[in-house]
This record gives sequence, C-alpha cells and structure tokens, in this order.
Amino acid sequence: MDKLDDIDGFFIATITRDESGLPYDVFIDSLGKDNDIDNNPRVGIIVNDMVLYVSISDEPECISGIYMYGEEKIFEWVKIHKGILLDHWNKMISDREALNALCKEGK
Repeated sequence: MDKLDDIDGFFIATITRDESGLPYDVFIDSLGKDNDIDNNPRVGIIVNDMVLYVSISDEPECISGIYMYGEEKIFEWVKIHKGILLDHWNKMISDREALNALCKEGK
C-alpha cells in the first residue's frame, strides 16, 4: 500500500471509475515487468488517497491485505481483463492500447 502522493504520475495510466464501471479509479503501471520493486503483475486501486494493489491472476486478491468495498466487483473486472492487463504488464501493448481496451466506452 502506498500513499497516492508517493505514486509518480509519469509511470502510471489511470482508468477512471466512469470508464471502468468500478467503484474506484484504477491505475496500470506503465513500467510493468520493468518495475524495480518486484515483478508481480498487479493493478492499483485508488481508495481514499491510498493505493491498494490487486494481483493480475485467475484468482485476483488484494496484495495489500486490506478489505475494500466492492472488491468482488474489482476482482471480477481483473479476471475479465486479465489478458489485456498481462499484455500491458509484459509490455506487449502500450498504455494507449490498454486504456482503449479497458475503458467500457472505448475512450
């Protein structure tokens, strides 16, 4: 878990709740597998100025270990979009391509 202020805005792409249909904004890590911290595929969920991480897997879970309202909907969204999210994490598609595919209106 990180403070939102600690996240470098130049290395993330944000999907708003309006675009995803989720109760929170989501960010995808532009560095993906090249991230210096670790190589565990994940997305960030922005909850009350905090970033909670959810694994990109067949059985997503909150890596941060904190319950968030609506997490089952978030986990289902990650499962549905797992292929796109992993392609982005593995740098096979760009931020723009991922955002176009992940936003419910294709914006």
